[in-house]
Amino acid sequence: MEQNTHRTILRARRRGRKPAGNSPVNAASGSTSPKVVTKRRGDDDEHEGASSLKRSKIEETRRELEKLQIDCTSFRQKWEEEQRKRQEAEMKCENFQQKFLDEKKAKDDALMRLSSLASSKLRDNNPNIADLSDQNRPTKIAEKMSELYDNEWTDAYDDLEKNSSGTDIISILLGVLKDTFDECRKLAVDNFFERIEKAIKYPILEESDTPVACELPNEVKQQIKEYRKLKSPKYMDRIKNILKNKVTLPSNSEDVQKYFRECVEVCWLAAVQDPPLHMRFKVINRKFNSEIFRDYIARGPFMDFMVWPPLFLKENGPLLSKGVAQGCKKLQ
Repeated sequence: MEQNTHRTILRARRRGRKPAGNSPVNAASGSTSPKVVTKRRGDDDEHEGASSLKRSKIEETRRELEKLQIDCTSFRQKWEEEQRKRQEAEMKCENFQQKFLDEKKAKDDALMRLSSLASSKLRDNNPNIADLSDQNRPTKIAEKMSELYDNEWTDAYDDLEKNSSGTDIISILLGVLKDTFDECRKLAVDNFFERIEKAIKYPILEESDTPVACELPNEVKQQIKEYRKLKSPKYMDRIKNILKNKVTLPSNSEDVQKYFRECVEVCWLAAVQDPPLHMRFKVINRKFNSEIFRDYIARGPFMDFMVWPPLFLKENGPLLSKGVAQGCKKLQ
């Protein structure tokens, strides 16, 4: 027995292993010790239990993740549905709002047309009723005329003073204003509605002297007059081009040209009023009337000459702005 054990130890040493006596192997049978086997089994059972617990937790986590993904998809679908409903509601709201604005605008336009028609009928040939929203109403034209005398008239006078005397210049500039006013009255008043009637009845015929009776209703005439007055500032340059060949100017200087352009503007705006404004160029009474004229340089009980005409709301109507005249002590 001892001899066999010794041989076993020698073989182990040759193979580089520990002697069998130090191992848990039974020397007689070569089997593992029962304690070692029991411990290994315990370790294997413990390892298997831990692995099973991990797999269980992983499976549970996977199921929770799948549930969260399903919930997320469901919430996304609900959110997209709510967004779609919200967009539809906003679109309907915008459509209702636009419809409301369109109906309100149509109502306001109808009320404005009705008010304009009633106001137009009320103002028809009635200068005592003024449209305060009109920037070219008679009182505004009177202001323009006063500014014309204070500014452009003075500049043109200074320009012409180089070659002419004072009284001659006054007469020339007054003549330019009078000729401009007369031409504007002709364009605005003389056969105005007859020309429109002819354009309606004979649109393809050339201009002729054949008289045409005006059959336009009064309501239509009033609307035409209102429309022309409204559009007058827009087409002022055309009126100036028409009149520059009809009114003789004393000079081609810029000051005189500017004076003429401002004369056209004031005179045309005055001519298209209903009824037309009136500039009085004729001296009716040589007695100086301080209610209609203001002094030029000299003052006196009599009028020597007119410098600037007074403006009236209509012919023989109330005064809008005073004229300017030179006074004198006695008539010559």
